[in-house]
Amino acid sequence: MVDVFRYHRWILRFYGVSFPGDIKNRWLRHLPDLYLIFQLTCSYVWAGLLFWAFYRYTYDNFLRRILGVTAGMTITASSAKYIYCRVRVRVLKEVMDELTSVPNDTLTGRIVVGVIKFFIGSVVMILVSHYAVDPFIGGFHRPIPNWGATDDGPWEEILPEYLFNAYSACVAVPGNVVGDTLFLLLCSQLCRRIRILSNTVGYIGSGTWEPGRSDVIQVGGRVDDDRLIEVCVQEHCRLVKIKEKIEYIYEKILLIQLMFSVFENCITLFAISQADDMFEAVRQLLPQFVALYLEIFMYCWAGEMVKNNFDRLHGTAYGCKWNTCSEKTKTSLLIMQTFTTRPVQITAWIFCLDFEFFQAIMSQTMSYFTVMYELFNTK
Repeated sequence: MVDVFRYHRWILRFYGVSFPGDIKNRWLRHLPDLYLIFQLTCSYVWAGLLFWAFYRYTYDNFLRRILGVTAGMTITASSAKYIYCRVRVRVLKEVMDELTSVPNDTLTGRIVVGVIKFFIGSVVMILVSHYAVDPFIGGFHRPIPNWGATDDGPWEEILPEYLFNAYSACVAVPGNVVGDTLFLLLCSQLCRRIRILSNTVGYIGSGTWEPGRSDVIQVGGRVDDDRLIEVCVQEHCRLVKIKEKIEYIYEKILLIQLMFSVFENCITLFAISQADDMFEAVRQLLPQFVALYLEIFMYCWAGEMVKNNFDRLHGTAYGCKWNTCSEKTKTSLLIMQTFTTRPVQITAWIFCLDFEFFQAIMSQTMSYFTVMYELFNTK
């Protein structure tokens, strides 16, 4: 059996989020925590320098300082993902273990894996081009000036800052990537389990149960309609609990991500509107603007998949051959159909993640930008 989450497990371990049972020695068990604390300290120091530079030198170079403050907010949100993954690592391991047994061999599963690979590859290319190639093309300079007023200076000052920025970026940026892609993959695997449950519900009343198929729940012993209903109800309750565990892991991460993303996009749009060189502003700010919307879209897409697949159960229960069932089975199916009428959604406190919510975020972002432009426009 292939572990679907094997890459995410290893990346989280690499950045100091160890899983229960990884280290047996009780003295060595705290080393990953110390390593994680060290990395988070570097990230927060970098974020603090970016905020401090934005406060001191905003009027010297507004566009570059906007880049700095948005980077600082991204680092803060990324660090929160590491922290909550570590704090709730036991629940995370339980969810991974429950969902890893289902192969993601469906069309949707392959699309999700393709999107994850594309997202990771794009981030790696940006890091390599920005922190590895750029210094040899344009010379050493401050990628995002932190505590200095200018980009230039002697290499003895710029090189330590460059190395510190590069290290912090290689810690902070993967935190965003791992947190976002892991959430999408967890929801994709949950949807695969829901589809298997739907297929099993469709066999109720047919009298043609086919054991051994990979797209239905494996039921041992004698199989009849009452047994199928019992197994399906148990599986449905189990999947709802898994959904609640995913919410428990990500509820604060999602809220922080949504708040920072909307705020950053508003600032980015405002910075572009105030720039003297519009083309240069778009060139510098558009990638992060698109990346932030892509992050929100991935969360909303995952929530939409979960909602649609749970809604599918209601139609499957009605579409099975219930008219051939006994009165007892019909009553059980009616109870099942009534219970599955209630929407099951991924929520971030009061927000339900779906495409409608994504549309609302885009609309509200433009509204907030319009207010900022009317109040603070200097052109």
